[in-house]
Amino acid sequence: MALLVVGTPIWVYSWRVIQDSLADPAEMGSTLRLGILYILALGGVITVITTAAMVVNSTITWLLGADWTVQNFVQQIGGPISIGVPLGLVWAYYGYWLNRHIEAVGDRVRRAGMKRLYNHILSFIGLVVAFVGVATLFAFIIDMITGSGILMGEAMRGTLATSIASLVVGLPLWLMMWRPMQAEALAQGEMGDHARRSVLRKTYLYLVLFGSVIGGMATAVGLVYQLIKVILTGDTGSNFVNDILNFIQLLFLFSVVLVYHLNVLRRDGASTADSLADKQSGYSVLVVDSGNGFVESVNAALLKLGSKVQVTVTNLNGKPEGNFNAVLLNGSLAVDAPEWVRSFNGSRIVVQNEAKDVVWADDAVQAAQSVQQLAEGQEIHPQKMGRSPWRIVVYVFAALFMLQLLFMLLALGISLVMG
Repeated sequence: MALLVVGTPIWVYSWRVIQDSLADPAEMGSTLRLGILYILALGGVITVITTAAMVVNSTITWLLGADWTVQNFVQQIGGPISIGVPLGLVWAYYGYWLNRHIEAVGDRVRRAGMKRLYNHILSFIGLVVAFVGVATLFAFIIDMITGSGILMGEAMRGTLATSIASLVVGLPLWLMMWRPMQAEALAQGEMGDHARRSVLRKTYLYLVLFGSVIGGMATAVGLVYQLIKVILTGDTGSNFVNDILNFIQLLFLFSVVLVYHLNVLRRDGASTADSLADKQSGYSVLVVDSGNGFVESVNAALLKLGSKVQVTVTNLNGKPEGNFNAVLLNGSLAVDAPEWVRSFNGSRIVVQNEAKDVVWADDAVQAAQSVQQLAEGQEIHPQKMGRSPWRIVVYVFAALFMLQLLFMLLALGISLVMG
């Protein structure tokens, strides 16, 4: 009561001030406001999901024959409900204002991306919870088949209740969040292209793939270890069959998740490639022939990229008939370009080449250095743009660091498997 008496007026006053400031466009588009709304909405829904799983777990445990009175059962579910209901109200209220904030964004691409962040976070949580539920359910079935557990035992009752609660909560959450995102990515048109190329979607898919690979590797190591141990010692132990079957079911589940999301990633890539090919086929470029194999080198480069761009070759005598999106010529011609090139309305792509008395500078600093060298009577040699050696060193060290991190995660997985 004391917390309510003190906190409620403060919240009402502060929130009223914030809402009154929405008349200012800068406040309406505030990144801080958006971040706070995300935190409150996501925090509310995650808490509701957790408490709902706890309530379902306690209910199933009681129905399976736990030695609880009605009073004990109410006490078991009272704590999660007392937390879940207030946080559910927070989720509903701030989720409403989050949706209003997102709908107020004029750009539909940005608006879809803001919704995508919310959905992918909940989709990932739902996938993890559902995976745990399926794995736990399989473990329960294996224990019953191998005779390692009794249905009415406390441990087996808890295992079954945990698996059902995780499935009841996690699977619907994953389906509700993932199916709209998948439908959006499968749609044709501009919005479908943006969805497939979304950084959030790729991050989600790569994160799931990474977790599946690491989990599958750790499980495979545990399975092979058990087999080698039996071969070397000849002692199977009382839990050998149970352990082997559990490793196999985990490896199967990780493989299913890996294959499914890998197919999704490949389908996204194929759809994106088809869409880009359609865009390229409608793009025309005019190549100005300057001799010395310039046109052949351009065509070879486009062929290597698999480009579908429409290429037309001409010379300096005149622009051919037709509408072109871009014109491509070398630096020597660009320095002394004819009128039709200078008045070209599309993009002009200039390829640097060695031309007499022409020095190509990347920026003002390099241009100043060239001027100073010429003033001192030095000869300037054209420099090819290339990758910095230091950048390559950084890439090598980054790859070594990621490799070390991968081995650390693998060792952690092995240690968890081996207890």
